[in-house]
Amino acid sequence: MPATHKAFPHYRGRRADLHDALLSLVRFRNRIMHHEPVFHRHLAADHAKIYRVLGYLSPELAVEAQAMDRFPVVLADRADVLRGARPPRF
Repeated sequence: MPATHKAFPHYRGRRADLHDALLSLVRFRNRIMHHEPVFHRHLAADHAKIYRVLGYLSPELAVEAQAMDRFPVVLADRADVLRGARPPRF
């Protein structure tokens, strides 16, 4: 238990909930790294979970990472492409 508090100093919930969030992110990461499809997932929720867990490590780091984050633009582009508003950009 003390190791969890040291690793995630800004987390105040149940240890099991943190474990579930981390396991979910590991599985998501593995799908991406093995080029498995992720289009069926709720990508905005996955994105939010990444920042939530990052905030447990360091809220300042989460803010800095969001400043460089291009995912919201990519996700918005995806919606445009899916409804046929424009072709995909690569």
